[in-house]
Amino acid sequence: RSRDVGLQIMPVSMQRRKTNTTSFSHKEKHMLWRVELLFHPDAGHRVCVDKVSDTTTIKELLGRFIDPSKGSDNISFRTRLGASTKLGVEGLRVAVRVEPSMANAVRYHEADVTGTLMDAIRNTVVIEHPTLHIFASDAAAALTFEPRPATIPGTEPDDVEKATGATERFADALPYVRKRKNPDDAPGGYRGRGRGR
Repeated sequence: RSRDVGLQIMPVSMQRRKTNTTSFSHKEKHMLWRVELLFHPDAGHRVCVDKVSDTTTIKELLGRFIDPSKGSDNISFRTRLGASTKLGVEGLRVAVRVEPSMANAVRYHEADVTGTLMDAIRNTVVIEHPTLHIFASDAAAALTFEPRPATIPGTEPDDVEKATGATERFADALPYVRKRKNPDDAPGGYRGRGRGR
């Protein structure tokens, strides 16, 4: 919450929890997120990117995959993301799903492509790591967009559990916090490390 994001953690057995590589850079003083991109113009093609700084702009992030000026650096992605590449960043709209949100009533907050990743997820609830939905501008007209709240939404644990199965607070899920609270419950790689053991 200190970064204006309501981060919810899923049970350790869930795949999204297992694959989350998000970390905090103490040197740079910002988050390095795992970001999931869903390109709906290309049948929802999914791309996951690790270590994305929260100061990275959405335009820069999308450009890694669909900007023709990158040449051979992203040609394999442009081949798979043909529709999005043809539209270009100017022809796309980016959205963050409102969480918790039921499958039959999905709502979104729109993200400014010129803004940063932090701008996109500020005052939203994120399940493990951010997911950005990329739509063609004309298709986005059919979506339900909500104004971004001024503060992080108050999400009751029961609501989050119902929608995602998440019951554990982010702070409690950090390995070194688990170790301090209950050394025997910490992941194996963290047992016996650091002070206080």
